[in-house]
Amino acid sequence: ADAGIGERIVRRRDGAPAWRVRCAVVRRRADGIPEPHRSNGAVRLSMQSPLPPDLQQIADAIDAADQAGAAIAARVTEEEFNWKPDGGRRWSIAECLDHLAVINVLYSDAVRTAVDQARRNGWTRKGPAEPGYFGKKFVASQEPPVKTRLRAPQRVQPKPSRSRDEILRAYHAAHEEVRRLIADCA
Repeated sequence: ADAGIGERIVRRRDGAPAWRVRCAVVRRRADGIPEPHRSNGAVRLSMQSPLPPDLQQIADAIDAADQAGAAIAARVTEEEFNWKPDGGRRWSIAECLDHLAVINVLYSDAVRTAVDQARRNGWTRKGPAEPGYFGKKFVASQEPPVKTRLRAPQRVQPKPSRSRDEILRAYHAAHEEVRRLIADCA
């Protein structure tokens, strides 16, 4: 697709349209890798009802991360994508994106389970989504510059055999699932 502005519809898990997104359309190189694009961020246009501000903020952050990951991957060579800094003791760009894809699926599944259980119990949304004390501490600890490096559990360690295309597809698919989750929670 040519770069520019386009629209896509994000659907809830039941397939119903939840909201329409006006966003930058990504131009792809001949090898299928997205080229970085310049955008001032996605603008939401309501289909049924606008997202609450707290969920919109999360959706915007997911869109920004999606675009940043694609832009970083697009501007480096295959060697740079897989290069491990600090004498191989740190993760490569490929491993970081792979880890983020895996961890986003893990967190999305956990949140999806909690949302589904809450609905079965008849609970409804009463206010903004806010992290608790430990959630705030964890998020703060991971904001740049990272103050405390944590070892990732084995199940969310990067998979060394994945190609750039597989990693990027998984990264974008994980974000798409988060968008569906956000739409379901609105």
